[in-house]
Amino acid sequence: RQPAWRPAAALQAAAPPPSFAKIHPETVALGDVQALHALARQGAWRATLEKATAALQGPADVGGNGARPATNSPAWLCLKTFQVVALAKLRRHAEAADALNALGDLDDARYNTAPGGACATPYALRVLQAELPNLAAEEDSRGDAARAAAPAGSRTSSSDASYVLAERCETELATLSARGDAHAARTWRRRRDAALHSAVNAHVREGDFLAALARLDWLARRRPADAPDPTILSLAGRVHLILGDVEGAEMCFAASSEAVERAAARGAPVAADVSARCDLDAGTLAMAKKDYAGARRRFAAAAAAAPASDAVAANNCAAAAVYTCDLRGAIETLEHALVTRPVAVAQLESALRNAGSMYDLAAENPAIAKRQLAAFVARFAPDDLDPRLLRT
Repeated sequence: RQPAWRPAAALQAAAPPPSFAKIHPETVALGDVQALHALARQGAWRATLEKATAALQGPADVGGNGARPATNSPAWLCLKTFQVVALAKLRRHAEAADALNALGDLDDARYNTAPGGACATPYALRVLQAELPNLAAEEDSRGDAARAAAPAGSRTSSSDASYVLAERCETELATLSARGDAHAARTWRRRRDAALHSAVNAHVREGDFLAALARLDWLARRRPADAPDPTILSLAGRVHLILGDVEGAEMCFAASSEAVERAAARGAPVAADVSARCDLDAGTLAMAKKDYAGARRRFAAAAAAAPASDAVAANNCAAAAVYTCDLRGAIETLEHALVTRPVAVAQLESALRNAGSMYDLAAENPAIAKRQLAAFVARFAPDDLDPRLLRT
């Protein structure tokens, strides 16, 4: 006879193999930037920090025989970037700020060590300079003390910092476009758009929703009238929902879905996650209208449309299931996502928080169930996962 169902039992089964081959930190040679990048991609931030710091403090690179590259050289700046990013990822924000401050002006002439005398400062350092104050403020509820540890000159609104970054990208983009370097121009256009989206997120965090909508409207108007960006329209819909404007959100989501359909009709490739976003939007709108059964169907459709990135859809589907009074179904949905896509779900803090809350409600012994969850997640979670999420 099949054993009775119980929360967290599914997590005791054999876990699937990793979706990529992990490298062991001991195999990474000091100064091997490509291997450091691989360590960072697999979430091994402690090892990344240790290796980058050891390389920066190692013997000088004389004739290619040492670990430490010349100070201010492109390789040295790359190692510094890994060091600062790893510190930020591990929530050691004050240390990250100190390390970034020690670099001084990122446009200083001493960093003009790239070929042709160009500035060798990695773009990631500029992004972190803009985002670190916000990261610290999110971690520290006191806010002011966290911002005090931020790099000098960066204690402004995080949206302002993002706009400065976007302006830099725009200048670089204009130069590359005039030169006819299409490949590099695509990179800087992506960076500019990311900076502008970061500014929108900052407006939302700061409660300036009208500024967020104004910027999204500006971004939308930059697109050709017959080829609107469905992502921008979707984001606008979500801001409308935050404001309680369900009708405005519905109009934006409908326009986003129509843009996807138009692109498909023109024969343009439509990524699976773009199609899934339409279902996610529809599910979110249904939740706002208190149509929880309908929301559950749309979130399930989103998960099916993009199985490689279904963690958010599965989490939302589980939440909708709770609202339909199907607690067991909600737990099964999250556990199925954990077992089939453990790396993605282990990085989604809201999903882990929801799973713990559901175990509190459904498990005979919630502490045991949450310990089993923590043991499962520990096998896949990156080093920067907040350990408070898995406390029993």
